Amino acid sequence: MDKPKKLILDYSKWRCGENGPNKVGEGCVRLLNLEGFSCCVGQWSHQLGASTEETRHRFEPDEIDTLIPLFAYYDLDDDKRSTKLTNDCIGINDDPDTTPEEKITLLRDRLAKEDIELEVINKP
Repeated sequence: MDKPKKLILDYSKWRCGENGPNKVGEGCVRLLNLEGFSCCVGQWSHQLGASTEETRHRFEPDEIDTLIPLFAYYDLDDDKRSTKLTNDCIGINDDPDTTPEEKITLLRDRLAKEDIELEVINKP
């Protein structure tokens, strides 16, 4: 799978932050939660081939069947692990102290290090 040139963050389906003033979306923060909201990595996993069924109520791409090399890899013991990019983006997404705007800027900057553009859609 080739690395994407652009990933899309749908603000209307985004779940980020904890339960404070910087929260976006409903339900638990997951790749895809039961309310239909996804963290950034969940949205991008769907864009790169992961199914709804395999991402529902999962925390990270290393827990799903579809291998998305941008987000997960197999180590020398043949265990699936999350990439540094995944861990960095989850940290940004879940941080309760940054605003959604700050998260978008940090995610955009982090993806730029991978030569990937971030497009945000359906932002109020």
